[in-house]
Amino acid sequence: MKILSWNCQGLGNPKTVGTLRDWCWRESPNIVFVMETMINARELEKVRNKCGYTSGLCFCISGRSGGLGLWWKDLNIHLVSYDKYHITINVLVEEEEVLWKAAAGVYRWPEQANKYKTWDMMRALCSSNNSVPFILFGDFNEILCDGEKEGGVVRREGQMDAFRTALDDCALVDLGFQSNIFTWQRG
Repeated sequence: MKILSWNCQGLGNPKTVGTLRDWCWRESPNIVFVMETMINARELEKVRNKCGYTSGLCFCISGRSGGLGLWWKDLNIHLVSYDKYHITINVLVEEEEVLWKAAAGVYRWPEQANKYKTWDMMRALCSSNNSVPFILFGDFNEILCDGEKEGGVVRREGQMDAFRTALDDCALVDLGFQSNIFTWQRG
């Protein structure tokens, strides 16, 4: 199972769409999750089709930000819940048997004062899905340790502790990443 999760910070640029399309065709992920698309659902559906996905969900922007897309192929998916901050699905093996559940789209509430909402949302999603394996992917707008950040204001240990506690409360493990540690390092 391959999952591509990208906070693209806008899919209105043809170069960005081309990059996403190339990744999708080259890597052939089963699930693609894009956040901060900053385009309307109709435009996002066009991008989805260019990337080779006919199944999926596309949600509109909120004001001048936001927008989510969750696309899939070669999977039997059942939508469980969604809002402008997440999409929860069941991935089914057979008609009623759940293989695993995925909640995607924890990309909001970058403001320090609202981060607790992200952790509370994670806890609620995990507690309601404790009978099946669960994977959360997206952009949590937080780091686990100082090594995940370069430059800027020093992150307070208490901020990172709140994220670590939420992961522990949910019995989640950081699976890491592939490619550059910093998304802005493109080479």
